[in-house]
Amino acid sequence: MKNFQIGLLLLSAVIIAAAQSSQIEKDVLFDGSNLDSLVAEWKVEDPYNELRDSIWSIHDGVLHGEGGIYGWLRSKKRYGDFLLHAEYKLLDENSNTGISIRCDPYTPYSRMNPSRTGYEVQLIHGDENLNEHGPFSLYRYVAPSVYSPNPIGEWHTIEIRCEGPVIQVTHNGDKVLEFDQSKDPTLKDIPLYGYVGLQTHGGGEAEFRNVWIQSLSDKIPPAPENPFQGLTINFSELKNLGGDWKLKADPKQEGASDGWDNPRFDD
Repeated sequence: MKNFQIGLLLLSAVIIAAAQSSQIEKDVLFDGSNLDSLVAEWKVEDPYNELRDSIWSIHDGVLHGEGGIYGWLRSKKRYGDFLLHAEYKLLDENSNTGISIRCDPYTPYSRMNPSRTGYEVQLIHGDENLNEHGPFSLYRYVAPSVYSPNPIGEWHTIEIRCEGPVIQVTHNGDKVLEFDQSKDPTLKDIPLYGYVGLQTHGGGEAEFRNVWIQSLSDKIPPAPENPFQGLTINFSELKNLGGDWKLKADPKQEGASDGWDNPRFDD
């Protein structure tokens, strides 16, 4: 009898926890009718290149992205711990899209390229060659651990769960990536909060539908003391800083944008 009672108590606890979880409100980022829950971060000037802006439109309840070089649609508020759900479709071999997480548009460059301040879950067509630039990677940083097919022209489901330093990516029900940034000395200081958004570039086209996010915690850490830490910026962006400052940076790495990598400001 005692074991039976303990079993009932455990079952009740599970049911209550599930009920509480289901009652947590979801923020709908795209419901098929408008972009009222998203902010466009593609209207930027680049002093070195004439860039074709990403073009977003809605057709039959689907968000269609025609990729330029840069551009993304971000949430109106920041999130800390969350579960993000989206359905996406790649329309051709050149489709290059992704979901930005924990990003902040601190500078004109990071407004164009949000993965410089947070992460981008890469959504492109690829093969079983797992690498940090392929499908479901945290672009340029972390390769997925499992291959999950994403044929062109079909709808796929992606879910991203962030809790503290742990990021988990699930594709069509398969867990393809789990990463704890606290164990990586080069990424451990990336803020555990920021905007989320949809991105597409490179000339290919992609579509999204049923995009929502569920906050798992109301706690959002304070902004980092130095918002430029870890970014790659152009010198043209420094002209309006004013005051006394000193720029320290590492030499530009292959593939980086104009400027230096990892700039930081000292007194």
